[in-house]
Amino acid sequence: MVPDTIKVAEDAAISCIYTLVTADSLLQLVWTKADQDGQQVGDTLVATGQTTNGRYRLSNDNDLIITNVEVNDTSNYLCKITTTKGNFAIDYASLTVQYLNNPVLEPQELSVMVNETAMFTCSFLDGVPTPITVTWCKGDVILNTADTDKYSYSDSALIINKVNVSDEGDYQCRAENAAYSGMQGKLSNTASLKLDSGDVYNPNEGLSDGLIVGIVLALMVLIGLAVYCGFISGRRKYCFSVKETSTGNVITTKDTSEYIGLTGGDGTTYAQKPKPSDSKKSGANVEQLAYAELDLNNPGKRDEIIRTKPETQYSSVQSDI
Repeated sequence: MVPDTIKVAEDAAISCIYTLVTADSLLQLVWTKADQDGQQVGDTLVATGQTTNGRYRLSNDNDLIITNVEVNDTSNYLCKITTTKGNFAIDYASLTVQYLNNPVLEPQELSVMVNETAMFTCSFLDGVPTPITVTWCKGDVILNTADTDKYSYSDSALIINKVNVSDEGDYQCRAENAAYSGMQGKLSNTASLKLDSGDVYNPNEGLSDGLIVGIVLALMVLIGLAVYCGFISGRRKYCFSVKETSTGNVITTKDTSEYIGLTGGDGTTYAQKPKPSDSKKSGANVEQLAYAELDLNNPGKRDEIIRTKPETQYSSVQSDI
């Protein structure tokens, strides 16, 4: 018996060649599966007197015919012969079923930014014989993967460098082996590559009108606050908040420095900030006080300094008031 090779889904024919001596004739021929040592495995497939069994049948020449072969039909097949004179012969041969599965291309949808890198993977490469190679296709055209600056590839991955508009489209990988090559190779599913155009900064494009207006308004607000609080004005100002207390008005600046409010007879309040003197005498409570006059009766100038007075030393004002 001679080993046989056939592609999946075809019909296989395994022959059992024998010669009978004079005046002897065939009594029975039996086909079974066998292990690698030629020992019978399982029940009879077909035999004289039982010539059909599912996908197995016995031809007129006593060949074993397997229709529409499957991958698991790869095996050893044993032929046993018995003659009318009691002679007995046995032999086996192997059948190899060649196949190639359709690979799977992932991801099915890929979206990347301009000049970024895209990668597809071609997986589940399975077949006989090996090795299995992969051809990469875009649409109906085989990619020129010889352009190594543009593509980095292997039998399992395709990397597209510096993606641009011309790279958009549908991609497939085609698996091939010695039995299934060229157009007989097995194609994967289709995967699409698209450019992601959302929220992409393009240095060749100006800022949108809405963004420009927003920036201008924000700057105007910041400038107004800075001028109001005296950060960028030649005339120094403070932003005050006034708190009524039982001992007088406590005026606090935005930076939480505490000022003591003293109400004058003309309805104004003088804000004073205790500042340590450069030279303190032991036992003396002497502080330098900077005064600012606030008009608390005028809503438009309530939080604005009307005028200031030079720093003067007052020993009668306690720093813990």
